[in-house]
Amino acid sequence: MTNTATGLVALGEHDNPQVTLEVKGHKYHISGDPAIDPEEALISASTVSGYADKVNDGLLWWAAYAAMDHNSANGFKQLNEAAKTIGTETHESISRYIATDGADRSDSWLFGIWYSKLMEKMSVSDWVATELMVYHRELKYAGTVDAIGIVDDKVVLFDWKTTEALNRRGQKKSNNRQAHATQLGGYILALREMFKTHPIRHGDRVIRDIDEARVCYIYRDERDVKERFEEKIVDIDKATKAFEVCLGLVSLVEQGDGLYKKPESGGQNAKGNRAKP
Repeated sequence: MTNTATGLVALGEHDNPQVTLEVKGHKYHISGDPAIDPEEALISASTVSGYADKVNDGLLWWAAYAAMDHNSANGFKQLNEAAKTIGTETHESISRYIATDGADRSDSWLFGIWYSKLMEKMSVSDWVATELMVYHRELKYAGTVDAIGIVDDKVVLFDWKTTEALNRRGQKKSNNRQAHATQLGGYILALREMFKTHPIRHGDRVIRDIDEARVCYIYRDERDVKERFEEKIVDIDKATKAFEVCLGLVSLVEQGDGLYKKPESGGQNAKGNRAKP
């Protein structure tokens, strides 16, 4: 997949870099930027932000219920794939609507929720970009921004999340909201880096920063819920700092043997036994 956004204008020394996504493993590759080897796979912002998740048993409960519903230990895989399909279809329908300036309007019920809550009740005066792939040339990660729009003359970064509002016990889910905000912090850091040489030119306006970031939850529960759409405004300063902390954890944990030392030759291993010669 190639970044086809036309809003990026090259003001630097090199041509506008192309960001491509290798679907397997959700790794990104950059071509056209001399600072990055095109063969190097960059970690995704969503993977990095996952380190902001709180440890809880919610996922275990979900997997257990899925196994009972499908009479299979792998029941959670079926539910997970179904949820991914719904999320992808909703994202694509929203992106098509934005890209065609409203000409391509989906009849799906989740798109209808998004349209009625966001487009009809919020003054998005114009859209700047949709499905925009971004990367950070120094920190070496990348991601895909769902949308950037203009609201009350502010440049707003949007992220769409299709999920369920309630868990199986009827309790409101946390939905990894800290990780979602952290993910947007990563996008903003990447955009700021790219804007140094490739700002977005929108009409007479040259965009060099993001003024506001919002995570929009579209709830797909089969049960009746109080609200089908919820919007959360991200604290950009905290979110960008949180992303940098998570990126530091990734570099410590994911590289080599992580937080463990390799046993020295002739020394003791992790169990205190002498290493075999």
